[in-house]
Amino acid sequence: MTHPYRPIHSPILQPELHRPWYRCREYTPNRRLELHVASFWTMDFQPVSEHQWHRIIPDGCVDIVVNLLSPSSRKAAYVVGLATRSEILHFSEVRSIFGIRIYSESARDILKFPLSAFMEHPVFLEEVWGLEGLYWVEEILNAKTTSDIIEIVEHKLCQKLTDSDMPTSSLVYQSMQLMYVYKGNLSVTNLADKVHFSERHLRRVFDREIGLSALLWVAS
Repeated sequence: MTHPYRPIHSPILQPELHRPWYRCREYTPNRRLELHVASFWTMDFQPVSEHQWHRIIPDGCVDIVVNLLSPSSRKAAYVVGLATRSEILHFSEVRSIFGIRIYSESARDILKFPLSAFMEHPVFLEEVWGLEGLYWVEEILNAKTTSDIIEIVEHKLCQKLTDSDMPTSSLVYQSMQLMYVYKGNLSVTNLADKVHFSERHLRRVFDREIGLSALLWVAS
């Protein structure tokens, strides 16, 4: 069973990024994770004299980002919460990054915190998973190939889902599935009717769990 929503990002949206010195790739997770993880992705950049930029658009997902060039595991990985507006990133230094794009309704099961905890700014993974996170990042930094990294990551994420003791709110999960089915073309009033809760309660739950009002997820 595949997820009803698949976010699209660079380089598909930016064909001009197809350059030898700038490479972005996406990888499909295994079947155990495909309902929870949209993709794994890598970005490698070598600075050149030509001006280069990268567009980030809101996609309803949260990312764990690992800087593969970091000299230390302590500050190498961080969680980026839901974006509410597009951003333009300009690159000037060598970069090699591995990312995990997680569907919002599964983020609590994996990260063990509601998404509202990651809204204001990126949070280092050490603050989320403690020493367990540091040891995991060390494994990633010591891996020799992308395939090795993916194997390490998939093992950890499957473990997190199995051991989850903070399940996603059933109301959030049900609401998100409806939003995917209707591609966001659903008013808050109609969504509240379909999940059999008041608009006020729905907004309150989304604000607590996701950090955003349901108004930002569906057509008003």
